[in-house]
Amino acid sequence: MVAPAIDVPGYARSRTKRLFDIVSSLVVLPVVVVVVAGAGVVSALVFRTWPLFFQQRRGLGEHPFRALKVRSLPRSFPKDQGKLGLDESDLGRWSRLLRHSHVDELPQVVNVLVGSMSMVGPRPMIDEVLHFVPSEDRSVRSLVRPGLTGAWQVSTAGARPLHDCTELDEEYVRCCSFGADLRLLWMTVLVVGRRRSFTPEQVLDELRR
Repeated sequence: MVAPAIDVPGYARSRTKRLFDIVSSLVVLPVVVVVVAGAGVVSALVFRTWPLFFQQRRGLGEHPFRALKVRSLPRSFPKDQGKLGLDESDLGRWSRLLRHSHVDELPQVVNVLVGSMSMVGPRPMIDEVLHFVPSEDRSVRSLVRPGLTGAWQVSTAGARPLHDCTELDEEYVRCCSFGADLRLLWMTVLVVGRRRSFTPEQVLDELRR
């Protein structure tokens, strides 16, 4: 792995950020449990299998960890199936709803609580996607814990493959701060509520404030 030539802000791996992760995840956990329970019941009926599963992704230092997810694809799809090569027009309505709303990712609040993820950070990648990311870019992203939400997730760049938009996550690493985390969480609320959309340029401006 190529050593990245950047200075990571102290907040990025501080006790303050970890405390913020624990408190914020506990605050949203009751709502997440209700939503995930409802989505899980529907997924169990639609796919006729256990609705929760673990998917291996890469986190801090590119170490593998198991991300908890709601099943959004039939059992015929590999559990490590990413967006690459996936024709969503072939999926059922429920699969598309889960994936477009990102409800399938909500169980990762548990990953935040146990410390393998953060509430805000670079999107954790699967190996299928990391294969397309240059070594230096991978090194920068791996300097902090991956996030449940982040710069790529709230940007309209989220409609593009993650490996095409690595500059957003890299800028987050360079500009990581408590204020940036708060702004990205608020932007997440606006995006999920369909009240706003943000271009990559707008997200970069918010990170650099």
